[in-house]
Amino acid sequence: MKRRIPVFGILIILIGISFTPLNQGMNIGEAYHPISTSNTLYVGGSGEGNYTKIQDAIDNASDGDTVYVYKGTYYENVLIDKSINLIGEASDTTVIDGNGVGDVVTILVNWVNLSGFTINHSGVKYNAGIKVKSSNNTICDNIISNNDDAIDIWSCSGFNLIINNAIISNNYGISSYSDIGNDTIIGNNISLNNIGIDIHGGADVNIIDNIVNSNQWGIGLSACHNSTIKNNTILSNNGGGIGIDSIWKKEIDIIGNNIQYNKGGIWLYLVKYINIKYNNIKNNIIHGIEILSGSLISVEINNITNNEVGCKLDYCGSMLIRKNNFIKNNNHTVFFWLVNITYYANYWDDWIGVKIKFPFFQRFPKMIRNGITPRIKFDWHPAKEPYDI
Repeated sequence: MKRRIPVFGILIILIGISFTPLNQGMNIGEAYHPISTSNTLYVGGSGEGNYTKIQDAIDNASDGDTVYVYKGTYYENVLIDKSINLIGEASDTTVIDGNGVGDVVTILVNWVNLSGFTINHSGVKYNAGIKVKSSNNTICDNIISNNDDAIDIWSCSGFNLIINNAIISNNYGISSYSDIGNDTIIGNNISLNNIGIDIHGGADVNIIDNIVNSNQWGIGLSACHNSTIKNNTILSNNGGGIGIDSIWKKEIDIIGNNIQYNKGGIWLYLVKYINIKYNNIKNNIIHGIEILSGSLISVEINNITNNEVGCKLDYCGSMLIRKNNFIKNNNHTVFFWLVNITYYANYWDDWIGVKIKFPFFQRFPKMIRNGITPRIKFDWHPAKEPYDI
């Protein structure tokens, strides 16, 4: 997948009081402590002493202050160089518009909380709605649209929380290139972008409970490790739902996702240590799962239904395909040049023991044919009934 240099329970952050984001070694539920709000500066509105520009208020703020912005449209490029809370009155009516020039909001320091804005109209090519060049920030409850990158996390960053945003109609939704990692992307609506989420080179990235809908590509990870893609709804992405390549150390877990109506459901290339479990992989146009050159991969307890090919495997080894439902796929599974692959206890709706419910036939294994050569593999213990997944 394309990238260029520089390239989620849900917590509710109350308007007017922000919380600092994830700290290293903390659980999500333990990670928030109020930033001191000894001073509040106001932008817009009719109050005496209110600033007319967001940047002027930030320039006059100190670490720990809150800058509260009343509804309106602010044509600015905002640079946050203080550890502050920047809060909009309402995300649909408080707009920071970059007017097609540069990054709209740039976060340079750690411990910034940004919420309650529409952020749009960055410059083209390498510019972002929100550019993050620091760590331990929270980006929450914003509408981020019509930018090149909606949120671009740079290589010096990490431990950022991106939660409950609408990320709509950008080139890239959330992008990151070789950052420290430990970022959490949770509960966002990421739709109608070219690429929904594109992470290169990070570690301990958690992508949880997002809606990733109608992008050209849904979620892409490259050269990442020890990361989780969990409980996301990934629908109608034209190129593919989840694409992962160049994973060689530690595990990537793809767990509990609803992956439907994409061109391809899950696509893996040059990977090791991938766990695919408890997913609903259904109604994808070309394949449910395609793995090209992978090993030490487990595909367990998934519902793989009504895809053109349920599971396509090529140049793979040391794989376990166990306790999945293979139902109504045009081809349940095809394999080509495989080494050391095990099919075990899957439910196959075309197995003779299912089609002819007689004890004699239920002693037969399920035969699985190779895609090119006459090699055959067997599931020696096929399930008689589909699993409740």
